[in-house]
Amino acid sequence: MEVEGSVPVAAAPAGEPAAKDATPRIVVGVDGSPASVDALRWAAGQADLIGAAVEAVISWEYPSTSGMEFGSLDIDWAENARAALADALDVALGEDAGRVTGTVTRGHPAEVLVAAAQGADLLVVGSRGHVALPGRLLGSVSEHVAARASCPVVVVRHVPDPIALGQRTHHKGREALLGAGFR
Repeated sequence: MEVEGSVPVAAAPAGEPAAKDATPRIVVGVDGSPASVDALRWAAGQADLIGAAVEAVISWEYPSTSGMEFGSLDIDWAENARAALADALDVALGEDAGRVTGTVTRGHPAEVLVAAAQGADLLVVGSRGHVALPGRLLGSVSEHVAARASCPVVVVRHVPDPIALGQRTHHKGREALLGAGFR
């Protein structure tokens, strides 16, 4: 699936949504990337609009490299994931981070998110995580969940902050300043 643009992309399974009396639930995938931080912000904003609860989900796996043993490494992979989730919540929501439930789960990110989204009203993911392939809006995880989740999926694209440039119109260094801003 290739998509271009800077607005969220939505995918929904066929059929009518089930009627629910419970508080709507939004699940958002987090990996610490800028796109996942943007997805957290978007999910929190959507939750405010519809009165939903937000669950931020991060997954972790033991590295698997043929011929190498990682059991002897003194690394707490789950704790690293918890710290990454806390950092992403802080960056995305600041003091409002406490209103989001955080979940840390061992497993492949796409499978963990599809499972976490069972019974959810919406799954939100960033367009690409830490591995960005040129020319592709969707990464493998966002593409996987868009195709397999049992609830609607919103993919939020990260757009880097623009560079602001200001100058006086009669300044002699105008061309140099403008040139420096676009190098």
